[in-house]
Amino acid sequence: MKNKRKEIINRTQLILILLALVGCMLTGNKLFSQNELKGDTKSIHPDSIIDNLTPLEYAFMMHEETSWLLKLNSTVNFGYGRGVGMIKIGAEKRISPSFTVDADFTYSSYGFTTVILGGSIEGRWYYRLNKRIRNNKLARSMSDNYFALGVSQAQTRVKYNENNESFDYTSVYAKWGLQRRFLKYGHADFGLRMNYVFGTTESNSPSFAISTFVDLGLSYTKDKLPLNHDKLCAILNCYKSHKFIIKSNLTGLFSLSLSDQINSISLTPHLAFEYKVGKTPFSINAEIQGGLSYTEYDRTMTSSYYAPGYDAGTGYIRNWQANMALEARYYYNLKRRMLNGKTGNSLSANYIGGGAAFIYNEPPYSYEQSFDPSYYVVAGWQRLIGKHLYFDVQLGLEYRDKTAYDYSRIEPRIKIALGYKF
Repeated sequence: MKNKRKEIINRTQLILILLALVGCMLTGNKLFSQNELKGDTKSIHPDSIIDNLTPLEYAFMMHEETSWLLKLNSTVNFGYGRGVGMIKIGAEKRISPSFTVDADFTYSSYGFTTVILGGSIEGRWYYRLNKRIRNNKLARSMSDNYFALGVSQAQTRVKYNENNESFDYTSVYAKWGLQRRFLKYGHADFGLRMNYVFGTTESNSPSFAISTFVDLGLSYTKDKLPLNHDKLCAILNCYKSHKFIIKSNLTGLFSLSLSDQINSISLTPHLAFEYKVGKTPFSINAEIQGGLSYTEYDRTMTSSYYAPGYDAGTGYIRNWQANMALEARYYYNLKRRMLNGKTGNSLSANYIGGGAAFIYNEPPYSYEQSFDPSYYVVAGWQRLIGKHLYFDVQLGLEYRDKTAYDYSRIEPRIKIALGYKF
């Protein structure tokens, strides 16, 4: 009981310290607000702002003064050969020239067996914005790099066979992020996040985690200026054709977690190849994603989380897995996008597709080496941005030929890819 009370007191103190830090940041910002506002752009003609922007900065909406932003994002992380899909609804409000407050609600699912409900609030400091405005006459947008401090709360509900369990977690975190709007309604937010997490049960000791994060989706605010299509052509590849592309998804690339019970590190590199079939709107896409992880754990505290046969004591796990997929795609609106000057005869359009996926698992995440096939149908949206960026979003259903741990055979298939195009 005393330990529980002490844990609550420590958690409260950390949250109060975080809020005090945010308050100090905001107070300090007000002291310098007069100097900041000297670089404000409201008195500058919009055309002069646009002339100073590169085509990529223009596509990122850096010419628009933004005081608020609504967001609908999704992200997917992969673990143990299964996707964890998350939907995030949020809003961001500017409270001073360089500072904003961002709040969101999240719903996550691990197949049909686990649901995570959560929310967070954070203060953001766009640390480059004032200097960039003074030097380049940019608008005070929300498309820039930032540091953030925040607090989040989450509840995990697990259904395993006929058992139901619930766990609550509180997290204090810091982030370095790059938020970018894309044209009128696109949105991406990615970077590095450090968490200090508290569990509500004695078996969940406080832990420290560091990982990459990617949110990709839609955003909305009240813009004042129409977009100039000619200035965007270098970014949209209006007249460029692609016969073959190599791409790498950088979402969820790296994670590190440290606690009294479990220390783990993981790396999930990804590589994909897509080949366009002649001049038709069809293509073949093949990809592979590796999962490399190393975990040290205290079996006396966590033995119930692992497969039967593990004895109490100190142990470690080295695991690797491979997710492979081969799919056919039909870009159904490619012709219309070409006629509208939004792309060449390329691989930058909406599509429907279907294919087969294969998951290779090493023990201990399977009791023996396994090579599990599945089959899926999806609707997708892929865009090639400039020379080296791309995003690819898929929503659909997947049928697993066989499953471990009594998982459902039919599950949602969600893929969020944001990365580098070679």
